[in-house]
Amino acid sequence: MQPLTAPPRDDLTADQVKALLTGPRMQVSSGLELLDASLNLVEDISADMQSWTVKRSMTPDVVVHGQLDLTISRELAWGRDRVRPFMTLSNAGVSARFNLGVYMATSTPTNDAGETPRTWKVSCSDQLYLLQNYVEDSYQFDSGTVVLDAIRDLLTDAGWTAPVLLDSTAAGKTLDSPMSFLVTESDTPTFIAILNSLLAAIAYQAAWCDWDGALRSGPIVAPENRPSEWDFLVGDIRRGVVSGDRNSAAELWNAPNYRKFVRKGLTTAPADGSGSTVRENEDVGLSSQASVERVVRAPVQFVDAVDQDALEAQADAIQAAGLRATETLTAKTSPFPLAWHLDVVTWQDAVLGNRKAQSTQLQLDSKGSDMTYVLQSVSSG
Repeated sequence: MQPLTAPPRDDLTADQVKALLTGPRMQVSSGLELLDASLNLVEDISADMQSWTVKRSMTPDVVVHGQLDLTISRELAWGRDRVRPFMTLSNAGVSARFNLGVYMATSTPTNDAGETPRTWKVSCSDQLYLLQNYVEDSYQFDSGTVVLDAIRDLLTDAGWTAPVLLDSTAAGKTLDSPMSFLVTESDTPTFIAILNSLLAAIAYQAAWCDWDGALRSGPIVAPENRPSEWDFLVGDIRRGVVSGDRNSAAELWNAPNYRKFVRKGLTTAPADGSGSTVRENEDVGLSSQASVERVVRAPVQFVDAVDQDALEAQADAIQAAGLRATETLTAKTSPFPLAWHLDVVTWQDAVLGNRKAQSTQLQLDSKGSDMTYVLQSVSSG
């Protein structure tokens, strides 16, 4: 989630922001800003904004997480201009603004010349879209390369001009075997594919863009080991949840209960604890070895990792994801612009009981309609 008192709310206390998010007389207003490629403000164009809808999807198969559907009565330089939607919550003389990402047009705008005012409707993506560009030449990262330095050089090559905010935990971590990304007749990698591979090598999460448009990443931490960022109480409007439409999916009987992970680029045969590692589910859930009375092996997974610790961290994260309950929670909440990327929350429910959950999707619009918030259960009780 966004920090409660991050700019432009740094003049408020955390309690004031919480009161705005849960207050019964919340007033909602929205706007839009035009930015340059370095995310400097060019102009507030809220007067031309008709409506917007921000969508985020954080499932593992999604590379570009943020989408913006925009209707605007002004023609922009669609392939170049950046826009930043924002929402302001007000109550009793106190206001808090929430920036909601930076986006570029990624579809052909449509407009009706007969409309008054003339409006354009366009679909936009967050700036990770730019990193889906293909590289021109092969990339070779030699043994001893400092990974975070290589990432910054790669972003420069890609023409990335927005801020880059990478956690410093892996500062100084180097590759102990080469990593190659080859341009061949059958395959050309993208900048985002190389970037996320380098991040995975140091056990960092895939890149994402924050509410201000900066690129971020940091160490992989399983959601069950992260603190809850917000408590939702189903049926309590003052706690944000207006209604809860909860759906459960049964755990698959043929889900893997044995996974083997091997480091890429080894020059000697891997052994458990030295180039490889194994994760087994012996007794958790319906797909465990005890439940099905057999070992169900996943294909051996080869991963980029700078050392055994990074391999173990990635294995833990993948195994934890496989062991999570498959319960999906879908809620309609009052506007909650604090929500952002893989939020970890406590879900209190008189029927289901308490759940710790991680967000996988959200949808928020400029009109202040109820927000759709989709979460995956992480643990119960």
